[in-house]
Amino acid sequence: MKKHVKAWLSLLLVFALAIPTAALPAYASAAAPLVYVCGEQGIYVKRGDGSTSYPKDESGDIISASISELAPLFAKAMLTGDFDEWSERALEALAPIYADIKPAPDGSLPANTGSDGVWNGVHLNYKGGPLTGYYYFCWDFRISPMDAADDLKRYIDTVKAQTGSDTIVLASRCGGSEAMAAYLMKYGYADIEKAIFFCQNLHGFTRGDLQLSGNITVDAQALERYVQFNGTLSGLGVNDELYNFLMSLVVSMNKTDSLQSLTDVLMSVYPKIKDSFIAPFLREYYGIGGGYIGSVDAHYEAYRDYIFPTEELKTEYAAILEKADAYHYEVQAHIDDLLKEMDRNGTPVYFLVNYGEQMQPVGEQCAYVGDDDATVTQQSFGAVSAKMEQTLPAFYIRAQKDAGLGRYISPDKQIDASTCLFPDRTFFLKNLRHDYWNDAADYLVEIVAATPDITVETLPELPQFLTCDKDLKTVSPAKAHNDADIDWDSFDAETETDGVSGWAVNALSFIAQIFATFRSLINLIKTLLGIAV
Repeated sequence: MKKHVKAWLSLLLVFALAIPTAALPAYASAAAPLVYVCGEQGIYVKRGDGSTSYPKDESGDIISASISELAPLFAKAMLTGDFDEWSERALEALAPIYADIKPAPDGSLPANTGSDGVWNGVHLNYKGGPLTGYYYFCWDFRISPMDAADDLKRYIDTVKAQTGSDTIVLASRCGGSEAMAAYLMKYGYADIEKAIFFCQNLHGFTRGDLQLSGNITVDAQALERYVQFNGTLSGLGVNDELYNFLMSLVVSMNKTDSLQSLTDVLMSVYPKIKDSFIAPFLREYYGIGGGYIGSVDAHYEAYRDYIFPTEELKTEYAAILEKADAYHYEVQAHIDDLLKEMDRNGTPVYFLVNYGEQMQPVGEQCAYVGDDDATVTQQSFGAVSAKMEQTLPAFYIRAQKDAGLGRYISPDKQIDASTCLFPDRTFFLKNLRHDYWNDAADYLVEIVAATPDITVETLPELPQFLTCDKDLKTVSPAKAHNDADIDWDSFDAETETDGVSGWAVNALSFIAQIFATFRSLINLIKTLLGIAV
């Protein structure tokens, strides 16, 4: 299924039950204009011949072309323990992926490049919806959220001028929350009726935080789950017979602790290439893009020293680091206090949280329920959640019920919302992956935006815990077990998983190299078995 090795981060199909949303708008009323700040958008290059290309989409070709040279060097390095030659050649081979779009050390962007949907100051991006519709603001993740906040201010002023409204409802998703938070910190919230954060990134997310600070770990059990349910191997383009063979191999390896042994071997390589290859590779793009730096929080100081290990590098990239410091120390470090202040002063804050997906298997967070990129606890500002394949302990649930907090326990017993920053204004949407924006998400954001004084108890059709339908168009109240929930005990390795090529951000630094090696293994098995791929 396509050519990209980056299918390591391929999209998992989403599931669920549904009720018609046609019944829901009746509960809502006209509201102030809704301005929605988008998450990451594609970065394009305008070529001399007038064509447009997307380097991220072309990265698979560069990686594939490099495997024949890099795989033998990797094998040699594994035998000798010296990865310097491999690191040097890997950096030379893969750095061109971002050559046309990487920011300069002073933070400036190359000419003839841009991000999809970014406001050009001429017309507003408007999307009609079942209620009031919304205006969407996109920003280029290569710049600082502090600069994006200034653009957002001009955009909001234009929306208010064109609509004649003195106030707006401000919403954001994923990394869009960085620009939104910077805006609120720099310009205040006097003109904001409500603030809505959908799978937000206000304190970064653990995977980005760990990778950009050089602190990755890999868990074999989580790796098995991720390979099984996220279509990782099918995304490599192998046929059904070989895919099923490899999938059975992964499952059997884990059951005999062989997968843990393989993981241990791979993790023994990580310290040997993290400084010589991964850090300089990240410095080619993600480690110097303001929106990506915003995914770091807990390990921010480690990030600065990992990506810029010398004083010379810190001086060379001083302009980027100055704005990164401003966002981290002036916005991230104080966002909790700002949101509480907004709440006290009459601007309600809402969190919409995705979950039900296997987290990417890097770091301890992969054990807990989330949406593939961020945990429930991160997204909700404090909800207690269970580990994957588990529920909250029975004694814990009993204690919460005895304390009168039982209504905050999810029907599937995986989440306790009572510990959220705003427990009565935090909704949970099950079976929706982080990077899947769709009609169901649109509806939920619009209804929360347009319904006065809405809480998790306002609408019977919209309780605190919801599930997304399989067509990604509607939502319905969650049940103890939804039809589309993953049945972990009945997974059949012979069942084909439909992988779809997805986000390449972090795969290209470390994980893609694992699967480059894995692909060489596939070719070897193919030759030995005489299987055509």
